[in-house]
Amino acid sequence: MEPSPSVAIAETHTTIDSLAAEFRAALPLGRFESLSIHNRSGDPVWMSGDLVGPDEHAIAIEAITVFEVEGGCAFISERLTPALGAALFSIASPRGELHGVVVLVTDAQAIEAQGPTKLVTNKVRSILQRMAIVMKPAAATGTHRTVSLPRPARLRPNAPAVSETQRVRVDALRADALRTEPTLRGERVQATQRVATLPVVATESRTDPVREISLHVQQLMKLRSGGRTRRYEVLVRARHTAAGAAMDESLVKALSLRESAGAIDRLVVAELASWLKANPGVWNSDPASFSINLSLGSLLDPQFSHFVAQCLQSSGVAPDTIGFEIQESAALKHRDDVARFIQECEKAGCYVVLDDFTMHSDAVPFLASRAVRVVKVDSKLSTAAMHDRLSQAIVIAISQACKVLGLHCVAKRIDSTASRQWLAAVGIDFAQGYALEDPRPIQTLVTPSGATQKSSVQRPVSRS
Repeated sequence: MEPSPSVAIAETHTTIDSLAAEFRAALPLGRFESLSIHNRSGDPVWMSGDLVGPDEHAIAIEAITVFEVEGGCAFISERLTPALGAALFSIASPRGELHGVVVLVTDAQAIEAQGPTKLVTNKVRSILQRMAIVMKPAAATGTHRTVSLPRPARLRPNAPAVSETQRVRVDALRADALRTEPTLRGERVQATQRVATLPVVATESRTDPVREISLHVQQLMKLRSGGRTRRYEVLVRARHTAAGAAMDESLVKALSLRESAGAIDRLVVAELASWLKANPGVWNSDPASFSINLSLGSLLDPQFSHFVAQCLQSSGVAPDTIGFEIQESAALKHRDDVARFIQECEKAGCYVVLDDFTMHSDAVPFLASRAVRVVKVDSKLSTAAMHDRLSQAIVIAISQACKVLGLHCVAKRIDSTASRQWLAAVGIDFAQGYALEDPRPIQTLVTPSGATQKSSVQRPVSRS
């Protein structure tokens, strides 16, 4: 006779209880804050305490998404607070089928010191596979236990968002993008490094999202005369999509979850420098500049600027050809790290773009750096300025400040002639938007003969 759901639940949790105890004993860690096991839907099926907080639940959901997209990923580490970290383990069957995730919250330095090579041992892998076997029937019948999720007192209310995850797949990156990462060789993280970048243990080989990307560019449209430099923003697209099409949702999610590690940034910098080296006519005969959206992980990584310098040196590309876009929100939350990175860009000769700029009083001092040469107005302001007087006033104030400081000012998501004309009238230098130009493969900047491809961006109608 088939066991009743309640009996099945009891048997499952009894088995998970013993496996959880084995798992805990197999880890070379001391005291821990909490240990929880979640099914593939993210629901807690076992926990060491009475509650699972929303922060812990959120990182479990995020980790499941990463594990689903990155089939070879078995381990992720995250910073929850300056003191606490989370180690997340994939519960996968021997065939690689994902059935859940284990979330261990403990001392962040202990996680970073051990690293995945010491945490994901053969014994731990065996326990995780046995968990997958136990959890599979429950996943099919929907008999997992669901737990309410009030916030526990041990987690800070203002803990950093889980987008600050530090993770990188060792099999997903070029060798040249890994040489500057000492932690990728399993070395102990130095005390001066704010956040560790840990390698992920690969359990099997599957299609890697990183290998499915290609570089596209979107040109900024000039609203005012002056200057010869063509300015492009570098975007990432899936290789199999059309030039202007958005990426697959799964690939977008994978890249956004991994961007804190700086892995994508390193790959983009290396690819861009290599391409510019092979096509010098694009940037030295007719001046051009290319800006890369910088992730939080790269800002927090003191080695990233050294990697950029190495790429520039090996490629021979003029440093002021490549720039980095930093969101104003990142500058506000991580002032010291952003200030350090901007100073390093100033020394290297690269330029900086302050993105989503609202003229916040704490962000204004960054405009004084010689490396900051472009300001992109927050799109909410530029789009609202056509009907909201306060937004108009802020946009005009940003534009005037840029003029006094000799900076270029850009308005984003501009899709009408009226808005372009008004922005030009108040002193905005460039407009950017899909209505003006779709992103296109970077290779289209060069014709078959090797000459620079002229821009397809249309000039706005003059008001004079």
